[in-house]
Amino acid sequence: MSRTPPSFPQVWDVYRREMVSFGGTRHRVWRETTVAANRYTLWSFAAFVEQHPTTPKPWHRATPDDLTRYLARPCQRGKRAGKPPSAGHRASAGGKVITFYQWACERGHGPDAKAWLRVRAERYPQPGERAVPLADIATLLRSTAADKRTQLCVALGYHCLLRSGEIARLKVEDVRLRDPGNPMLYVDGKGGVEGWVPVPPPLRPLLAAYLATRPPSGPLIENRRWPAQHVTPSRVGAMVGIARRAVGI
Repeated sequence: MSRTPPSFPQVWDVYRREMVSFGGTRHRVWRETTVAANRYTLWSFAAFVEQHPTTPKPWHRATPDDLTRYLARPCQRGKRAGKPPSAGHRASAGGKVITFYQWACERGHGPDAKAWLRVRAERYPQPGERAVPLADIATLLRSTAADKRTQLCVALGYHCLLRSGEIARLKVEDVRLRDPGNPMLYVDGKGGVEGWVPVPPPLRPLLAAYLATRPPSGPLIENRRWPAQHVTPSRVGAMVGIARRAVGI
């Protein structure tokens, strides 16, 4: 006698707890931002399947054809409102749905294994050139001299190749400048990968000056609304983006 598959909220809760505790693809434990992104996509797809106006079905009866129709829907908001999703969005959202359904198949939660285990997500498009010319970096550092917080974010991104999330997660305690011959920065990287990163000589005086304005512990990058909390990665990106647009970069 076959058992009744769990409801989508039930299976999502199991999936979320497993990914947060043990890790998803490449055995990387999920951060809350990854959980939120997957929650949005997977709940949206489940609603699309279960509340379809002409062919509603339970979440576990969804097929790759349903995913194709889901990804072809026009965007509801943002710059692409009314237009088809970008190739990057289709690859990202499709990958989340396929990974979830393949996991559900392996756990025996009901989806059609023959259909889902052989499907592959759309390839991500080839990324365009994202490097900022050195002259523009110099202009950006000069233009942000009056805002040391933004200037440090720019410098950390350039000199240490840190992402917005890695900059946002930095703590005062992560900075080691006491050894002048080997100053280091402890970085909590993407996917839970952590490690020490050397501080290049041009960054050291800027980092030391900013560090002198901060408390002995807590977030390195000042949160001006909630001082005890870290700024968000999106806030770091917004600060740098505003500075870039201000000088036409």
